[in-house]
Amino acid sequence: MKRLLYIIMLVSLCSAQQLVVKTDNSTSTIPVQSSVQAVVDNGQVHISPNSNSAEARWIVELTEPPLLHYKLRKTTTTAPLEARRVAILNAVRTFAPTVKISKEYSTVINGFNIEAPRNSLAAIRNIPGVKTIHEDFLVSTEPIPSTVSNPIVLTPPTNASGKGVRIGIIDTGIDYNHEALGNGFGKGHHVAGGYDFVNNDSDPQDDHGHGTHVAGIIAGYSETLKGIAPNAELYAYKVLNSQGKGYASDILAAIEQAIRDSVDIINLSLGSPFGNPNDILSTAVDRAVEAGILVVAAAGNDGEFESIHSPGVARNALTVGATDGKFIASFSSKGPVANDYSIKPDVVAPGVGILSAKAGGGYISMSGTSMAAPIVTSIAAVLKEMHPDWNAFQIKDAIISNSLDLNNQLFAQGGGTVTEKIFSTNIIVSPAHISFGFDPPNLTQWVRSDTVKVFNAGSATKQYTFTYVSTNPALNITLQPSTVTIGPSEEKNIVVTITTNNLFLSNNKEFSAGYTGKIYGYSSVDTLIVPFTFFKGNVLHLAFNETPLQVIVHNRKNFKKTVAPKTSSLAFVVNNEPHDIITAFFDSRYVVKESLSVSGLTPVTITSDEAIHKISLIPLDEKGTPLHYDPKATYSIVEAILFKPSGSAYVGVGGGMMRSENTQVRYFSSMSSQYSYGMALNVQYGTPLSYTFEAVIDSGITHATDITFTDKPLRKVEVKFSVEPTVQKVFPITWLSFSGIASRVSVTFYNGNDTPLMYPFIQTNYYSQSNINFPIFHKKEAYTF
Repeated sequence: MKRLLYIIMLVSLCSAQQLVVKTDNSTSTIPVQSSVQAVVDNGQVHISPNSNSAEARWIVELTEPPLLHYKLRKTTTTAPLEARRVAILNAVRTFAPTVKISKEYSTVINGFNIEAPRNSLAAIRNIPGVKTIHEDFLVSTEPIPSTVSNPIVLTPPTNASGKGVRIGIIDTGIDYNHEALGNGFGKGHHVAGGYDFVNNDSDPQDDHGHGTHVAGIIAGYSETLKGIAPNAELYAYKVLNSQGKGYASDILAAIEQAIRDSVDIINLSLGSPFGNPNDILSTAVDRAVEAGILVVAAAGNDGEFESIHSPGVARNALTVGATDGKFIASFSSKGPVANDYSIKPDVVAPGVGILSAKAGGGYISMSGTSMAAPIVTSIAAVLKEMHPDWNAFQIKDAIISNSLDLNNQLFAQGGGTVTEKIFSTNIIVSPAHISFGFDPPNLTQWVRSDTVKVFNAGSATKQYTFTYVSTNPALNITLQPSTVTIGPSEEKNIVVTITTNNLFLSNNKEFSAGYTGKIYGYSSVDTLIVPFTFFKGNVLHLAFNETPLQVIVHNRKNFKKTVAPKTSSLAFVVNNEPHDIITAFFDSRYVVKESLSVSGLTPVTITSDEAIHKISLIPLDEKGTPLHYDPKATYSIVEAILFKPSGSAYVGVGGGMMRSENTQVRYFSSMSSQYSYGMALNVQYGTPLSYTFEAVIDSGITHATDITFTDKPLRKVEVKFSVEPTVQKVFPITWLSFSGIASRVSVTFYNGNDTPLMYPFIQTNYYSQSNINFPIFHKKEAYTF
């Protein structure tokens, strides 16, 4: 036995359970109820959103297509859809009996919503008839507080009023008792129907305020407020709670109900950064539009490029950004969309200082793309009244192609800002903007074509001459035919072909800085504008089956890019050379892909299921038996996956109250001997007793293994803390550290509910005895009072 004397270095006192993470530049304290998992990069600590939840929410999609699939194709199912779904539900209850099943879907998707631990998903995926399992991600609405002294008061721009048009508002509900919203609910009232999917009842009353404000912008009518479509019929679908938060699963249910209620337009002034054009919510929106319902979605309030929220990223959604006067609002989310380099937002509309109804009575101004979207929704309602034969795609394209060009960045403004011009036009351009996608740099010449359709909904013949003037000799656009004459109710096609000479066309360096341009169509009375874009460069596009904790892309030499994703889809602009990808998923699953060749657009799919090798760290006490469970015991961890040749590393930390299972389990994909994995684990039984273990796998991972520390006994060290005479109580802690090439990361867990160490301030410590070639370390400190 060895006794060490420690001088107290840390003398502040904390009063709660928290994980403390130190980097070279900062210290972060994370309150913890049970346990937490986090990743660290460049001094920033990113907490797993599911760290404190043993269970998560999922949407199970079945192989059998939904009812909408058969309706659109005018076919019938071969057997009752409901019966087959019930059979699969029964199988889920058999193979995963702890799963909680809540909502079922049949219209836009065929499936159901569950609450289940991640370790039960494999059994569910293997049930015949299950297609895939989606994250049921959080969705929220976050309006920007308005500080405008003279808020914009909207007035109807036309004599039309949205009469006969049904609008579904999927939001926080609507205060249907507000004077501007009809003072009532149900058939014959302004708010004619709806449902509360948060509380599962038929009363969609607003307990937050956001949905009421949105409804007032669209259709409010009083002495103070004049909505643009005051005679539209509203349907309130409450999917967000009193804090303005909810889940994708409830929005799916609301979209299905809106279809059953035969709405014409859906407004979605909400969103989540945890999505992409192929996520389940975007898929539902696309299918609703295919079924004839125009879906208007807010772009989001992140203000950055590549930050469009879901479902605003949906291909068929009419996605709306915000303007502040004549400029793009600073908070308005921008494109492009990573998957296909598509143009979002589609249009922009006023979104700063918008006056509308306040839940509970009165009026209030708010800002956000949440306010811009209902302006476009109300314009769409007026268009639908004026042109009842126009379908959802035509209304969408009409609004985009008749917006006012602000001459701003394409991925900030889309087609431009909506104006009254839309109510006097009869020309629809489809698509209203074009993305040609990705130009591979390894090609000498790149050629792509798309077809623009111009529809004349008016009573007079129109003639347009289309042209594009290039200022770049390496870029050429041809238009065939270049001049079209379009009679009433007639449509003409123009084939747009882009040709690039890649020998003289520079690669784009930033993903949001691709090539853009505008095709003009001139007539004697008006001008059509069709924006276009493409990206030239090497793009590594990553698609995940769930949103990862962290993704690291490195070129095995001197380039490293680390992201804590907000979405399950990422794009990296890289050089034409091999790259590795390290992906950390929740539930301690790690996937490493090595030496991927990148040329042009290189799509890579990464799933947590690829982590098939189970690695168990089994901590044993001084008697050689597994550490016993104590609900008052705590633990902390630092771990790293290290690429040895360059030092690029993933670093994770965690800690909390001891789990019932002391064994630390990790799952890895195969990785070569150029990678090593190391972990340091500290378990503390109150203040008198502490165990610290270190483990390294230095030669890659190709199979499952257990690490039990049975080769050497634990080393016992009694630590005596030297304190000032006035100190009466001591809380010992153990710092675990990883020291990388760029910075050091240290972690400890402090339990303010522990009984402090009393005089003579001696703590018994046990350490695993191993000579490891890995940069992890530990040291003792203490809190005192």
